[in-house]
Amino acid sequence: MTENKPPCCCGIITPAILFTLVAVASFCCWAFSIRLFPSEVGLYVSCAIVFFGLGGLSLFPATGKAGAGNAIKLAISFAIGFSLYATLWSICWFGLKNTFGEVAGSALGLLAFVFVLKKSSQISGSIFSALTVVFFWHTIGYYLGDFIHYSILGKNPMPLNLFDSKETTAVVSRLAWGVFYGLGLGIGLSQILHKSRQT
Repeated sequence: MTENKPPCCCGIITPAILFTLVAVASFCCWAFSIRLFPSEVGLYVSCAIVFFGLGGLSLFPATGKAGAGNAIKLAISFAIGFSLYATLWSICWFGLKNTFGEVAGSALGLLAFVFVLKKSSQISGSIFSALTVVFFWHTIGYYLGDFIHYSILGKNPMPLNLFDSKETTAVVSRLAWGVFYGLGLGIGLSQILHKSRQT
């Protein structure tokens, strides 16, 4: 007798969408940063806090588990992993402030993130296999979001010029980046969590 497994849409798509909503909530800190945050460091900390509180819970459907205890365990593992990812990414970014810094920070940060998920038994299989999946989707989401962000701002070869107001343009462009970033990272994390429950 085989175990009934939830369909892929519940295991990957649903948590990815929920995680995207969390990302947009986090990017709201950036979108409205002029009025809310006096420093860049404070902005990054505020964005991270949103992920700490809600990121793990949004991905819980990907685990196929039930119960508040399991949800809390994932939330704690996620918060620890994401804090390491955010710290390593920030160190590389603030230290270099270029594409190499972004990529190096993403690779090192996501490696630490996946390591925490592995050690807390949230995922199974090879750490580097999981890293490959998460890094691939994270990179697609991050740089597609980057491209759309600058397109809306009219600062790349494919400007969109959607709004007359500069303030509206800035807010929408930043939230758009949040959508694609959240979707990319959310798909990657949902995939490795979903795969682990099938093994």
